[in-house]
Amino acid sequence: MLFPTFVLQCLWIEPLSDISYLRFVGAFVFSVGTLYMLPLFDKTKDIVLLISKVTAILRINIFLFLIVTIALNIFDKSWLLVAFYDLFLACFQAFYSRKFNNEK
Repeated sequence: MLFPTFVLQCLWIEPLSDISYLRFVGAFVFSVGTLYMLPLFDKTKDIVLLISKVTAILRINIFLFLIVTIALNIFDKSWLLVAFYDLFLACFQAFYSRKFNNEK
């Protein structure tokens, strides 16, 4: 959100000339990230499980979006790192949610 060009360079992704859209995406990513902080204020199992499920769904959607746009040559292949990172975290969270739900 604040340093989109720096973040893209760290991921070996060529920055676009207009970064205003990237700032918008950064705000969205930051918003999703802040969901992970909710359990700090409400440590009930239900809220932890809900946050894990919601963010896993968001990450799967991001993975699918990136895979389709990469396949259509809209996004560069360097975005595969981001896509598979989100897929990995979504799978981890789905596994964690299932395990956490069975402990209830």
